[in-house]
Amino acid sequence: DDWTDIPVLKKAGLACALSPGLRTGISPLAGWLSDRVGFRPLTISGMALTSGGFFLLSRLTATSPLEVVIAYLFIASVGLALFEAPNMSAIMGSAPRERQGTASAMVAISRQGGMTLGLAASGSLLGARQRTHASFLAAAGADPATIPQQAVVAGYQESILWVAVPVSLLALVTALATRPKR
Repeated sequence: DDWTDIPVLKKAGLACALSPGLRTGISPLAGWLSDRVGFRPLTISGMALTSGGFFLLSRLTATSPLEVVIAYLFIASVGLALFEAPNMSAIMGSAPRERQGTASAMVAISRQGGMTLGLAASGSLLGARQRTHASFLAAAGADPATIPQQAVVAGYQESILWVAVPVSLLALVTALATRPKR
């Protein structure tokens, strides 16, 4: 079958599966490469790609073609895959052997906590900004049938731009500032 013959919900599901699929496939390669070239080049390039991908995702509109959405998700997902394994390797490599269990637990807690807080912050911001945009659009006389869609898109753009992009840029700056032990 042709891509155009696939129902939109199946396309959306495939698009959502892209990130975990890419990360599962690329992370082992990134880990292997990190063992050969060091963690720094991969964590820096990974976070640069992730930041760029998130920024591009924040520019999507209601009329953005699905292929563009997939391309931007691809960029962010490859960046995350390049970052995660080398970052974990660097953390575990810097922990003394007798503290690696604790280090691993702290990484897991940090990852889960970061995802939970990031999702909560993005979701809260999305909801708040969606309501604000809906009010502005209604006051400006926008077509009532299009207000919900326009408000969701504007809220989505801002939540990505104000949460995901700054956090990924902070991780990039941290990766740039980190020096390997001699």
